[in-house]
Amino acid sequence: GATHAVDEEGGFSPPSSPARSYREAPARTAGPLSARAIDREKGAEDVKLILDGVKENAHLMEVLQPTDAQIQIIAEQVVWVSVPANTFLYREGEICDSLFVIHDGLFEVLERGRIVQKLRGGQSFGELGLLYGSKSKQSVRAARDSVVWELGHESFRDVLKTKSTSRLEEYVQILRKASVFSCLSDFGRGVLADSLEEAFFKLDEQVLAEGDFVQKLYIVFEGTLEVDRAGAGVGTQALTRGDIFGLEQMAQDQPQPWTIRVTSDTAMLLTLDKEALEVLADMTVSDMASRIDNEDEECQQGEAMKHCDSLEVFQRRQSTPVEFEVIPKEQLRRVGVLGAGSFGFVTLEEDVASGKQYALKAMSKGYCVQEGMQSATLREKQIHMMLHSPFIVRLYATYKDSDYLYFLLQP
Repeated sequence: GATHAVDEEGGFSPPSSPARSYREAPARTAGPLSARAIDREKGAEDVKLILDGVKENAHLMEVLQPTDAQIQIIAEQVVWVSVPANTFLYREGEICDSLFVIHDGLFEVLERGRIVQKLRGGQSFGELGLLYGSKSKQSVRAARDSVVWELGHESFRDVLKTKSTSRLEEYVQILRKASVFSCLSDFGRGVLADSLEEAFFKLDEQVLAEGDFVQKLYIVFEGTLEVDRAGAGVGTQALTRGDIFGLEQMAQDQPQPWTIRVTSDTAMLLTLDKEALEVLADMTVSDMASRIDNEDEECQQGEAMKHCDSLEVFQRRQSTPVEFEVIPKEQLRRVGVLGAGSFGFVTLEEDVASGKQYALKAMSKGYCVQEGMQSATLREKQIHMMLHSPFIVRLYATYKDSDYLYFLLQP
């Protein structure tokens, strides 16, 4: 953890709070740095400095293993912050949830008031708190007027959500081997995999402590963990890649009986909260917990239809949609424009045969491809076709031409 902050290579120190809560050293009286945060336009040299600074952060690259697309998002999301001389970015004992790349200037890393390292332009730091939420064992102070690029916690979450196709396939493979999800279709596992959130931990960190109430599903993706059952006279149990925990405690709504801690240098877990899990898997956590102990259990057709196959319902509804009307696009007459955005536009249309009015959402194919939204657009359609509720906007039909995809919706 903290040893990275005093690495000869310019290794990277633990964090504290973001720009909006920075405090200056007593020697200065200037205001908070949030006033100096600027979403400044970045030139080619700025982008290169940011990209290089991130790629040279050995710990961040090793733990996160970001794709080129994720690193590019970091370069797009960081903001320019001026840091006056003698200003502390964070202090020992604080939690900083920002990553910093030094644009210009000089920073001192202090431990118990003693300077242990100096950081210069192009170096990045702060990833420990961003990844683990750990308290800093050092303080970082500007030795002179300096400038940093900052990536805050919310922007970092956007980076984590941008998963590569290969990484998603790894998630799907893990879900495929888990008996609890054995009755899901490949599409169902894909939707579930795309919703998983990555959580990072370090050696000896507790993922769950005895007495905690569990509200998430946990799947081990990288690293090893240990379940300490010594208090129950059972000893310990190792958890490795693909192991799942948290379901039984969620199902019983009882406190965690054992402590689970990390035994490897770092660990990455995949998590999903209870509500999202039940919606996406179309099973209660009680149903899931009852399945997890039986590795050989097969999904009987009736049970699968009852609990697991709702994510395939869209396939049946595509061919024979429930209460869907056949409305040819040529039968629509434009009444007016309801709105427009970067993806396309929404118009008010009237079915000349019935006189009914609809909202027609047009999405540019080129924009969807450019932004990598193909799968998201498909899922939007699939989810619409699974839902039929007076509280949710209804999808009546879809169309396409050479330039646009169209959703015919309830106005």
